[in-house]
Order: sequence, then structure tokens, then C-alpha cells
Amino acid sequence: MVYDWFSSASSFRGWFALRMLVCDYEFPPIGGGASPVAGELASCLAERGHELDVVTMAFRGLPRLEEPRPGLRIFRVPCWRKHAYICSAKEMATWLGPALFRCLSLHRRNRYDLCHTHFLFPSGVVAWQMRKLTGLPYVVTCHGSDVPGYNPDRFGLEHRLLMPLWRAVIRNASAITFPSAFLRDLFVASSPVHPPLHVIPNAVHPDEFQPTTGEPIILFVSRLVPRKGAQALLSALDGVSAPGWEIHIVGDGPVRGEVEALAARMSIPTTVHGWLDRNSPVLTDLRRRAAIFAFPSLMENVSMVLLEAMASGQAVVTTSAGGNPEVVADTGVLFPPGDNDALRDAVVALMADEPRRRALGEAARARVLDRFNWASVTDAFEILLGSLGRGVRQP
Repeated sequence: MVYDWFSSASSFRGWFALRMLVCDYEFPPIGGGASPVAGELASCLAERGHELDVVTMAFRGLPRLEEPRPGLRIFRVPCWRKHAYICSAKEMATWLGPALFRCLSLHRRNRYDLCHTHFLFPSGVVAWQMRKLTGLPYVVTCHGSDVPGYNPDRFGLEHRLLMPLWRAVIRNASAITFPSAFLRDLFVASSPVHPPLHVIPNAVHPDEFQPTTGEPIILFVSRLVPRKGAQALLSALDGVSAPGWEIHIVGDGPVRGEVEALAARMSIPTTVHGWLDRNSPVLTDLRRRAAIFAFPSLMENVSMVLLEAMASGQAVVTTSAGGNPEVVADTGVLFPPGDNDALRDAVVALMADEPRRRALGEAARARVLDRFNWASVTDAFEILLGSLGRGVRQP
């Protein structure tokens, strides 16, 4: 279990210093829920004295070289990418060559101890080629869509076509990590032969989220793709009358037009904000005020938006799909994925029960403080990466 790592992690702090290459096609401010995870982990490791160079995608107006803090440099290489919030397989492929070239150039100068790559594809392909060409070992962190069966509505065909390449990346990895036991088990079903596997969850800084004031607001935050369920939420609540309540949808994607059409006919006033940066004042204000976070996703790993809602003390309603039960446990309301009647009943019941909303929100925040904080998660990664890299030990 991942928490076995945490009990002894503090004794390793300061024992080594790594010079590390991070290969990640989606790094803040672009990408979905995995992007801020990768960004925060890199920042936390740099804060502890490790040196990290991140090779990621270039995107409109972002600087090609950025040093957001000492010990952390971000190199953005040319590619073709249309949207900040989502990337197609074809777009990923345009990044592979430039990313490999930049990684090789950087390694010649810096002689890294280890490569930490996020996603088996496309980033893992670059890490695998780096190992073939230079011998640099790599650790892969899976995030969901890179595991067959997790997101078949987007990558089912790609996984079948690229399976030999996918398995080559796995065979040559020194270790693979997963944010949830659910995703690890899904991976094992497709790859019975693999390196050591480790479950290390996603995390948040709980002190960045103030407990909500509990105003009558239902909040949804995610990409507007069919799997995430914004349209399911609005369909489930269509016709429900709830004076004083509001619904706020934050996100963008291919079903935004459908979501906006549903929002226009809702009895409960509904605002579709589009994509907002996770640190935007509008989203921060919504998190601070919303009483309920509704997230009817059909498949999740360890959802960052769930962790952020829990850290904000919101009463969570989400599906029992994927890793959601591992995240929420008994601090939220779970319902079967795709069951809009159960979704409506759960949300309506919470709207009418302020004491239960408050109790669930307090329990959710306490759970995040205990199990999903960055100090413990960074400890776990520091042990794993340090045991596999050729780190320079500090006196």
C-alpha cells in the first residue's frame, strides 16, 4: 500500500540530491488534471534541493525556457497543439521528435541521474528512446488515459495499434507508479509482465483552500467531454425547482455547446464559465462559496478536482467509478455511474439537508489533510526516485 512508504519517508530527506530529467507532454499551464500534479511534484522536489529539467510542449505565447523557482527549469519544444485543455494522439506525435532531440541535448550537458516521465504515451516513448541511446533509467507515472480500458472513448483504437510500443516502454522502465490501486489493477490486466509497481496518490496543499461558506451553489469543474458528465448533471436536474440555488459549470471541450443548450433551459439558474485557470479569482471564489460539488464522471483515477473540492470542505456527490471510492470513501455521496436518477436524488437530498452537507464537507477536508497532502506524497516519490537514480549523496 502507498501509505507504507510514508511512515519511513522523513528519514530519507536530505540523504541524496538528484539531477533529474522530467519528460511530460502536459505541464502547467496546459493540460488536464494530471498537469498540476506533475507541476506541483516538480516544484516540491526542487524545494528539497533536487535539480529538475522539464521537457514539455510549447503552446501559444508560453516562454520556451522558464525557471519558476531555483532548481526547476521548463523547456517547451515545438509541436502542433490546438487546445490548452486537451491533446489528440496526432498532436502528441508531433512532439516526440523535438522532445527527444531536446532531451538528448540536455543530457549531454547535464548527465542526469534519472528520468521521471508522466504518461506511458507519448512521454514514455521519449524516455524509452533516451534509455536505448544513453542508458538513462526512467520511472513512469501513469495518470489514466495511458492505460488501456481507462478511456476507450478517446484512445481505444490507439491503444490497440500502439500496443507493441506501449509494452516496450513498460519493459524498459525501472518502476511504474499509479495514483490509485484501481489504475494499477487496470494496468496489470493489460500487462502481466512489468517492472515494480507502486501506488502513490495525487495530492493538494490543503492550506491553499479555505473551508467553504456553504452558499447554495452546485459546482462542477472539469473538461467538457462526454465522460466527465456535465451534461449528465444538467439533464438530471432539468425541471428541478430550487429557489435560491445556482449551478456553475467550469470547463471547456467538445460538448460545451450541448452543455450551454441544457443550461439555457434549466429551472435552476446555470452559468457556464468556460475554461478557467485553477488559480483564477473566479474559480477561487466559487470554491470558497459552493456548498455542493457534483462530479458524475464515468471514469476517474484520482481526480484533482475531487481533492480540491474536498479540501474546500464541499459536500461531494460523485460516481463509484474507478478511483473515486479510494478518494472519497465515506466522506461523500457515491452513486452508480450513468444513473441520472440516483444523481438527481443525491443532489436534491443534499440541497435540502444543510447539517449533512456541513458534516460531509468537514469529513472530506479532514481526509485530505490526513491522506492526500503534498508533504507525504513528495516523501514517497523522493524515496522511490532516490533508490533508482544515481544521486549524489549529500554529506
